[in-house]
Amino acid sequence: MTRSTTAALALTTLALALACNRGGEGDGAATPGQTAAADTNACVTGMPTITAGGVGPVRLGATLADVATRCEVRDTSFTLGEGLEENGRVVALDGSTVVVLTDAAGRVTRIIVEDPSLRTERGLGVGSTVGELRRQHGQVCGDVAEGILVVSSASVGPITFATDADVRVARRGASINADAIPESARITSLWVHEGRALCGAS
Repeated sequence: MTRSTTAALALTTLALALACNRGGEGDGAATPGQTAAADTNACVTGMPTITAGGVGPVRLGATLADVATRCEVRDTSFTLGEGLEENGRVVALDGSTVVVLTDAAGRVTRIIVEDPSLRTERGLGVGSTVGELRRQHGQVCGDVAEGILVVSSASVGPITFATDADVRVARRGASINADAIPESARITSLWVHEGRALCGAS
């Protein structure tokens, strides 16, 4: 895994934990687009689905300005533990939330999900097990980011699943033996992202 991928994976836990713990801290005033979204409930009807392209109306490659015209968006900030502050946005989706990260042009590059009500098309989400991921998508691959064991499958595409599995169970020297990850290990968050998937598929 590249250094940029590892650093990005670190955002999964840090961004979500701080976004939830800090609540409204750092929230800015609502823009006209945000107010309109709240007034018309135009963001999403029902529970959106997690796909390789995004979560409901929050799509990879879309501009944050476009998302804010439909959905309630508020600021959040967090660090990577290296003294570098990152800025993200919390997007409200009809009772659920996701955290989005953007590039310099304001395009959505990563969507972080820790809300257990959000699910993939095959019903996977926070609280699902690695066994369920295997049964739905076949063989999984694994890696470690900031001490957390993360997994995916080639058939999933660029969606990475953080787990509560003990890293020591799957570590084989410098590599990870994904076959050793217990079926009972739970998914604790998901990350939909641009670029190459954890298992090597683009």
